[in-house]
Amino acid sequence: MLAFDYFMNPQLSDTVKTLILKARIVSFEAWQTTHPPEAIALFQAADDIRQYLTDEELYQIQTFAPDNAKWIPVATRLRDQVVEIVDEARAELLNTFPGITEPRRRTLSP
Repeated sequence: MLAFDYFMNPQLSDTVKTLILKARIVSFEAWQTTHPPEAIALFQAADDIRQYLTDEELYQIQTFAPDNAKWIPVATRLRDQVVEIVDEARAELLNTFPGITEPRRRTLSP
């Protein structure tokens, strides 16, 4: 499953779809001091093709960066439950801002 498939639905405007495709959630430049180049390369490759890391890639990262291995189960769980997480966040957002999906009304200036 590609990371952005869940968001590419007909209810989103073309502008929003374009912004999602252009979005970069993480800048890997700051990781140079905390992650080995091999691990960064795996993250960057997945980000470039907008795909979640596979179990094999996460295992490789664990091998390259054993000090960060404690985060692999967290990453796996987030990846595996992304649909539920987004659905819950969407429901909470719609509950908090019920009119958010309504078209914005433009007022004309005199």
